Amino acid sequence: NCRMLKKHNPATVATPLSPYSHGVEVPPDARWMCLSGQIAIAPDGSVPEGIEAQSTLVFENIKNILASGDMGLEDLVRLNVYIVNPNDMANFRTVRDKYVGDIKCGSTMIVIAGLAKPEFLIEIEAMAAKSDG
Repeated sequence: NCRMLKKHNPATVATPLSPYSHGVEVPPDARWMCLSGQIAIAPDGSVPEGIEAQSTLVFENIKNILASGDMGLEDLVRLNVYIVNPNDMANFRTVRDKYVGDIKCGSTMIVIAGLAKPEFLIEIEAMAAKSDG
């Protein structure tokens, strides 16, 4: 569980700019799950409009994939966030903080020119680890 993931934010490195950790240490007996980049596609194939709706759907997709492996958001080790519009960062962070703000997993945010389809505003890759012991 999340208590098994040790967070590292040493005083010798600048404080994280938002709720994330510079390092997350995983115990040696943990199971790993690497998630492909998740985009805002609902099971019915629809794509919501706006960064808040897309971010919410992406985190719900991540939650559901983790649950299929008996994991939860608290088992996240890191997120790689790809966002198309830098002006969407604040609204994305509001959604992100609702889902993982207290977890403070490792995180990277990259502004990119575009994703696989123009209607996609965000894509998130994730890694999780859980010790069942």
